[in-house]
Amino acid sequence: MEININKIADIQYGTYSKTLDKGEVKYLHASHFDSFGRLSKFSDSYINRDSKNMKFILSENDVILAAKGSRNFAWAYSEEHGVCIPSSAFYIIRLNPEEVNGEYLAYYLNTERIQYQMKSMVTGTGMPSIPKKEFMQLDVRVPSLQEQMKIVEVAKLMDEDIQLTSGLLLAKKNLKKGLMDRLINEETQVNK
Repeated sequence: MEININKIADIQYGTYSKTLDKGEVKYLHASHFDSFGRLSKFSDSYINRDSKNMKFILSENDVILAAKGSRNFAWAYSEEHGVCIPSSAFYIIRLNPEEVNGEYLAYYLNTERIQYQMKSMVTGTGMPSIPKKEFMQLDVRVPSLQEQMKIVEVAKLMDEDIQLTSGLLLAKKNLKKGLMDRLINEETQVNK
């Protein structure tokens, strides 16, 4: 069943704040995420809690969507990442966990078909962005929670497989590089 996203989520922009090298709360920017949309490059971007930014603190099952810039990826927050507040480049999508699993929605928003739909919503050239009004009209396929969890499990297994394969490929490249360096240097020494 497809449901309009504004019927299953509260959506707001993150907040704009000046960053600190140290602080209480991680302040997320799009540059902190790798090409797969995983939080991986976080460093030296913090803000302190105050009464103005408390409503932007991410909760379990929240999803953020990079709504500004050329990469419009979604990411599901988990408490294992600590206290985080997304910058104003993101939409914060708050879901009822009894209806929609955040990880499922993030995978859904990252599918090729939905990415294509979101790209068609983008306005602006200097800083392309997805207008909230258009995003709120997006229809989301919402199967049962049980089916959502099965989809998330399969996606996680595939992510794990991709990570292991990438690690293996990197190890093989390093082995080849070391072997070639050794063979070429030994060959050079033999000819002297």
